[in-house]
Amino acid sequence: DLYFLRHDGQAVTCDDFLAALADANQVDLSAFSSWYSQAGTPEVTITRTAQSADEIELTLQQSIPETAAGTATTAQPIPIRLGLVGTQGQQHSFSLDGEAAAAEQTVLLTDPEQTVKLTLSPPAGEPVVPSALRGFSAPVRLTDDLSVEELAVLAAHDADGFNRYEACQRLAHLALDKRLSTDTPDAEIEQALASALSQTFAEAGLRGDYKALCLSVPGQSEVEHRANMADPVAIWTARQALQGALGQQLSDQISSCLADDGLVQAAAGRALRNRCLYLGVAAGMDEAVKVAAEQSSDLNMTLSMGGLSALNVTEHPERQACLNRFYERWRSSSLVMEKWLSLEACAPYSGTISQLQRLMWDAVFDADNPNKLRSVLGAFARANPVQFHKADGSGYQFIAEQIADMDSRNPQIAASLALVLTRFGHIEPGRQAEMIKAVQGLARRQLSANLHEIVAKALDTTS
Repeated sequence: DLYFLRHDGQAVTCDDFLAALADANQVDLSAFSSWYSQAGTPEVTITRTAQSADEIELTLQQSIPETAAGTATTAQPIPIRLGLVGTQGQQHSFSLDGEAAAAEQTVLLTDPEQTVKLTLSPPAGEPVVPSALRGFSAPVRLTDDLSVEELAVLAAHDADGFNRYEACQRLAHLALDKRLSTDTPDAEIEQALASALSQTFAEAGLRGDYKALCLSVPGQSEVEHRANMADPVAIWTARQALQGALGQQLSDQISSCLADDGLVQAAAGRALRNRCLYLGVAAGMDEAVKVAAEQSSDLNMTLSMGGLSALNVTEHPERQACLNRFYERWRSSSLVMEKWLSLEACAPYSGTISQLQRLMWDAVFDADNPNKLRSVLGAFARANPVQFHKADGSGYQFIAEQIADMDSRNPQIAASLALVLTRFGHIEPGRQAEMIKAVQGLARRQLSANLHEIVAKALDTTS
């Protein structure tokens, strides 16, 4: 409130904002100004150096990686909100530095390394799991020493919504890492994740859209950037396989969700229903395929797209039939046809280059309309890793040719689309070489200023 009283309608600085926060809370926040002057995301590591029924000792460390900005890398004040979760979901109270016991406490990490002691009150009669960075109390990268079993406890029971979701994502990352490194699933990890998600399903107090969020697996781009040398097609395959496995293990809950017609009445319920549809179709559940086909004709666009999206990543015969019906119903609506174009372009099995060429000859496509270009070429390059990242480089060459063709008509769209070809630093060597070859082909052409800059900068990183 003080901030608005002082500055409503004014042009203000970060210092003004910090001063208002400090004055309103009667605390010195000057140390936090380093967050505005130092580049780079702090990396925080939390490890348990001792643990008993009545006390846990944590060692907290922070560091800031060197960045191109070359700014200082001194320790920053980092508020870390902590909680303790029992194996059956009980939130345990504890005290910190003699303060009154509470279910949550905040540690201010100001040094490169600090040790804190959490005194449980009363002592725990069961193992407890630290839940750190609750509410995303600081924008940092966190590393800790939690086991698969402990992550499963947080994924199933953490009272903090952010950390519960994060635990689900971390288990999914571990499952994907195993599938990618050995080409086989880790039954322990995937069972732990499925059990936690089953618990999430059962909690009536959780919103449907939050449940849908927990049921999602890490995105394609996120997994690619975690990998050392990413194979996008293998990552897509692993993600689909994991979702199919989760769908099989959660088939009872998915069936109950799909049978609950009341879910579609609210946006949160529709989000959960669509997520269940995707998992069910990925698992090969006939019931889910049937519901997805029926739902694809719904007049509610969220439900219709949910059904089509679930079918779109399969080779099921219902997929094309549903897309054809969607096309015939909505062909006179230009905006809706952009959704149809995107679905066709990002289909992993049928969204081939020849299919894209057919789409670009369709009556609903307009080569001079930026949104239509994004719906076909953008969707293909950004959301169809199977076809765009074909090992022979044909997907890269096709997009490069389209970029060169549209550069004279719409240089802004051409430059934006070119970015997907230049993000090859994390891609495995074979495909990386094909991407570079496509970018080099663009460099030999007469390009607009924006596109030339993007291409030149990308090639500079290869020399």
